[in-house]
Amino acid sequence: MEKRVYCSCRINNSVKEFNIVMKKMLIVTLIISAAVFVSACGTKKLSYTAGTYEATVRGHNADITVSVTFDNSAIKDIVVTDAHETKRVGEVALNEMPGKIIAAQGLGVDVVAGATVTSAAIKAAVAACAKQAGADPEALYKIVPAAEKAKDETYDYDVVVVGGGIAGMMAAAKAHEQGATVALIEKEGLLGGSSVNTSGVWQGNPDNSDDAKELWIKAWLNSQNEVTAVGFPKEEMIRATADISCDSILFLKSIGLNYTVRHQIGLDKTALNTAGGSKASGSIASTTYVIPDVQDTKRGWKICEVLNDYLVKENIAVFLNTPGTKLLMNGDGSVAGVVSETTRGTKTFKAKAVILCTGGYHQNEAMMKKYMPISAGNYSASAIGNTGDAITMGEAVGAQVYDNQVVFGGYFVFNPRDVYRGGYAYSDTIPNTLYVSKYGDRRFKEDGHAYSATAMYNIYGEPTFVWDIIDSDAIASIAIRTDMYTIGADEILANKNGLYEVYKADTLAELAEKIGVIPTLFLKTVEHYNDLCDRGVDSDWGKSPQLLEKIDKGPFYAIKGYSCDRSTVGGIVTNVSSEVISQNGAVIPGLYAAGDASNRAFYGGAYLGASGLTVASTRGYMSGRNAAQYALQK
Repeated sequence: MEKRVYCSCRINNSVKEFNIVMKKMLIVTLIISAAVFVSACGTKKLSYTAGTYEATVRGHNADITVSVTFDNSAIKDIVVTDAHETKRVGEVALNEMPGKIIAAQGLGVDVVAGATVTSAAIKAAVAACAKQAGADPEALYKIVPAAEKAKDETYDYDVVVVGGGIAGMMAAAKAHEQGATVALIEKEGLLGGSSVNTSGVWQGNPDNSDDAKELWIKAWLNSQNEVTAVGFPKEEMIRATADISCDSILFLKSIGLNYTVRHQIGLDKTALNTAGGSKASGSIASTTYVIPDVQDTKRGWKICEVLNDYLVKENIAVFLNTPGTKLLMNGDGSVAGVVSETTRGTKTFKAKAVILCTGGYHQNEAMMKKYMPISAGNYSASAIGNTGDAITMGEAVGAQVYDNQVVFGGYFVFNPRDVYRGGYAYSDTIPNTLYVSKYGDRRFKEDGHAYSATAMYNIYGEPTFVWDIIDSDAIASIAIRTDMYTIGADEILANKNGLYEVYKADTLAELAEKIGVIPTLFLKTVEHYNDLCDRGVDSDWGKSPQLLEKIDKGPFYAIKGYSCDRSTVGGIVTNVSSEVISQNGAVIPGLYAAGDASNRAFYGGAYLGASGLTVASTRGYMSGRNAAQYALQK
């Protein structure tokens, strides 16, 4: 009997939009692997009281409501009636899990890799409905699909892209457009990587103006003066990226991305005098932002959607749940392909060129301790698949790894486990208050750039955080905001679910004791800060005078704001053409890298707003173009 699975989900009040997206994602999933689920042999059939039941459980972002229909002996339909999961991440699980459960007639099915929380929530909701229908939910969890027989397979392509974020999808799309046969392999069960959870805004030169390009390069270089690093950034790398910016933007437009261009021209204020905070460099800077035409604070999902649609339309081979394990090499030192060890067997992808787009290494604790130990304990908003695979595979074949690497932090948020907010675009801490470290000292201006602030408050081996010190005049203005909800001061202070670390005291001395800072240092810090407020000039860090408000009216509050790091900055060394460089300084023929897998050359130590997607999309475009040209000439 044919089963129909309905999974309608209200994302930003648009069921129709969600269903269209899910149909397209389902097509990709079916292209990749059609897994046939069969209930375990010998499992006793369950009986139900026929009917439709509903349950609501907590998902990744908010509650998920699921309606399940049973007849006397089977699960017939599973409908997600209300959910607010992250586009192209949690919503993929909302689409796929009902079909898996119905096919298996049990809950022992695998979760969607990369969307674990949402997958588990769907299972829990179905279990709750089954209980209402008179069945034992624990018995449902014991019903598992028959294991797929492992099978070793070999494929042959001109170009293989490893990693399915924006850089990887862009590389695969461009290589295909150049005429190469292309495969994209992704270790998780969905495409998008960290890119999904970004603002979706990037810097570029869509008008292909030489004057605008030079001003943009100048602004990029000057932006790195805030936090410097010897030898970085590399102007030639920024220039090579700027040179093809227009081409990469027009390519996205040609495949269906609608966007708005916003020009920003004015004085470059990145070289502030930190003693007075009033002296600007006086030079003219120009930045042009490309903004996808969707009403959302985070638009990265839209770029991923357009690229995904192109992969589907062009029948480009995509393999999910297929990690890059090791590179194959020819006797002459050129790349010969990629091996992927999966639960379904060893998959060997022969190729003339390989592009590594596997992201950074935030989710690899050992690698964090090796390359960036001061940030090893931080919370991270990067994708779960960011485990440094490009470094692991690249080093094994002699690729050079940057010996100087940094981490870009995120905004300070009260609940660091809420990655959707912690990663980008939302800050719970408010700039008209006072930030202090775990010791009680002030280290940066509260209205300064988030990445610079988190760098200043980073303490070795601990998650980066600040204590946001607030008096009774300012406390009502705190809030947690997203596109989907706002949590006000009353709910935060009540803290019924224990999600936040919030303290209240009648005096500053009592507050210091409660939060564990050094009392004398803390009290001296507040006294000095209040003096700066009286004078109307932050001579320490250059905070805007309009935000200088004294901390002097009790009761007083302290809320811990954590940073969720966005990306690692380093990876394997590449040249201006995105070719990977060996330890002896030579090009490894046929091997390319893009995105966070190789991004050190673009930054000193400060993040330039909206440049992450610039590096990912433009270098992805460049590597796809160059790899295809290389492969087709062999």
